[in-house]
Amino acid sequence: MSNIRWRHVQSMNLSRAIWCVIIYFHCGFSLRERETMEAVKAWSLSLQWRPLKQLFNTTSSSSFRAPRSSSSSFSSSPFLIRSCSSSSAPAATTNPNSRNRRSSANTTTTSSPESVRAIRLQKIEELRSKGLEPYAYKWDRTHSANQLQETYKNLENGEEMNSEKDNVSIAGRIVARRAFGKLAFLTLRDDSGTIQLYCEKGRFLSDQFDQLKNLVDIGDILGASGSIKRTEKGELSVYVNSFSILTKSLLPLPDKYHGLTHVDKRYRQRYIDMISNPEVADVFRKRAKIVSELRKTVESFGFLEVETPVLQGAAGGAEARPFVTYHNSLGRDLYLRIATELHLKRMLVGGFERVYEIGRIFRNEGISNRHNPEFTTIEIYEAYSDYESMINMAEEIVTRCALAVQGKLTVDYQGEEICLERPWRRETMHNLVKEATGIDFHELSSDLDAAKEVTLGTLKNLGNKEKSSIEACPSVGHVLNEVFEIVVESKLIQPTFVLDYPVEISPLAKRHRRHGGLTERFELFICGRELANAFSELTDPVDQRGRLEEQVRQHNEKRAEAISKADNSTEEKKKENEDDDESYEVTLDDDFLTALEYGMPPASGMASHASNERSQMKIIAAYLLAVLGGNAAPSAADLKKILSSVGIEAEDEKVNFLLSEVKGKDLTELIASGREKLASVPSGGGGAVAYSAPAGGAAAAPAAAAESKKEEKVEEKEESDDVS
Repeated sequence: MSNIRWRHVQSMNLSRAIWCVIIYFHCGFSLRERETMEAVKAWSLSLQWRPLKQLFNTTSSSSFRAPRSSSSSFSSSPFLIRSCSSSSAPAATTNPNSRNRRSSANTTTTSSPESVRAIRLQKIEELRSKGLEPYAYKWDRTHSANQLQETYKNLENGEEMNSEKDNVSIAGRIVARRAFGKLAFLTLRDDSGTIQLYCEKGRFLSDQFDQLKNLVDIGDILGASGSIKRTEKGELSVYVNSFSILTKSLLPLPDKYHGLTHVDKRYRQRYIDMISNPEVADVFRKRAKIVSELRKTVESFGFLEVETPVLQGAAGGAEARPFVTYHNSLGRDLYLRIATELHLKRMLVGGFERVYEIGRIFRNEGISNRHNPEFTTIEIYEAYSDYESMINMAEEIVTRCALAVQGKLTVDYQGEEICLERPWRRETMHNLVKEATGIDFHELSSDLDAAKEVTLGTLKNLGNKEKSSIEACPSVGHVLNEVFEIVVESKLIQPTFVLDYPVEISPLAKRHRRHGGLTERFELFICGRELANAFSELTDPVDQRGRLEEQVRQHNEKRAEAISKADNSTEEKKKENEDDDESYEVTLDDDFLTALEYGMPPASGMASHASNERSQMKIIAAYLLAVLGGNAAPSAADLKKILSSVGIEAEDEKVNFLLSEVKGKDLTELIASGREKLASVPSGGGGAVAYSAPAGGAAAAPAAAAESKKEEKVEEKEESDDVS
């Protein structure tokens, strides 16, 4: 036990000194050395005692493990605390009744994961030597934690239920533990919530209580049986009379008080994130509700769910770079699908009239706050209808999902209240651009050069400098779309249907029946983000072939230009051009065009993102807030430097988003070392909702490993809730 020698007692009054001695002896005889010091520290700091506060603020946690000869380092403290042994070293098996208990990973706040693992492996050996299996086959539960909380919510403080029907069995992970002499309190968490385990030595057989105190660690999965009681402090508890270790955890969980704050680890090891931050699991539950409600809503209208190929011979249905793989038996390249559209349309040709699919889509493209390489979509197709029908369908789906998830049609999002009451605003792309910029593209529809000149002048006056993207546009329709994305899109906070897109950017949509150069297409925007894309489907096989061939021709021209640049570039630039979005090959899906020639009925279709993936910008903002302190407000120029340092295009939209997320924080430090730190941020962050490895894997791994080495040593602290 610790040897405490008091110095400068005159700095404390007598009553305080007496209380300190009482706490020392009470804790010292019932807790291990480290627990004693933590208890005295927490108690003294909470009372703002100057002598004790000075001691604990001037000695590091490692000082408690110092050898006796190091006591001189404490000479500036009002009194001296010395340790007799290292609390982090693995201890040999000792008499469980001895006061000098074995070291436990639960109380080793500065142990490395490797040393904690070694200690716990010893505990596994000890359990097996006692004939106990630390990895069980089964455990019969009678209740979940939440069921117990609901069933016994009216139980009075201090009351216990002793009848046979109130004997319960529960299982879950231990997330906190405390031991006080002949009492121990464990917090058990299962899928539904938490419940306290109240453990008293007299209720256990043989040496079970000593096993509980010495062999059970935070992170272990435990099964426990007993009656129900509510402590004098009001905590509902299972009054345990027997328990079993169902799974022995080898690695320590992150510190309870700080949680898992390392951003890279959160998104690469989602299982740790879910254990440490239970609220993360709510995102998964809400997503499951959304997908379930999507199915219910669509099927209530008579739609049939089908599955279409994920591996395809030609990547069609969208303009996106595909992931390419190779089929050994067929001896040919195959593509992960970039859309489900063309195969669903084949179903319409085959005679089905209402079909839909919820599935994963893969696009081998850059990461942004709006795009992730892997995501889930729902695509819906209905014969004998047009895009007006899909507008009604979109409203119905979103409102039903909102009611299912949160029970109301108003949503608070980043300080904005979104109202989902129907009907939603409907406006054409031309009119929205004209409202925002004053440019009437109807008057410029036949003159590309004039459209570019007017647009660049207007954008310059509005403070935007998107010169390169405008100059690269091959048609007036592309210019209109660029202006819409730059100026209008982010301002569409309330639900808005944007109607009648240019034909040049809508190769699969039917031409508008009244307005030349446009298509019967809409996109739904909420909170400045596209939620759905739909149109009256193009069924004319000749028109469809012409548009797709033109799309392939334009792409191949850009590809040839990119290859030419690569041939004339340095090796460093060649590598950049290899990843250029235009450098991949596009092929025509002749089988789809053949299917259309057999005849597809008039139809409408809609695609919507079912995944609510976390955006990369949100992850970066969270990372900045976690890493940096200070009060100076960052500038847009600072943020552009940061984004550019990690290869992210510093668009104004992204910069403004980050400014809103990290306002009031000093970014000077990050600008100096931002490349290394932000390189470890997982690209896309798709794992926030989708349970999969985030994008950017190989490139981000070295930086992630470096960052992990710098991470604090994992800590485990004990629960401090009031108990009886």
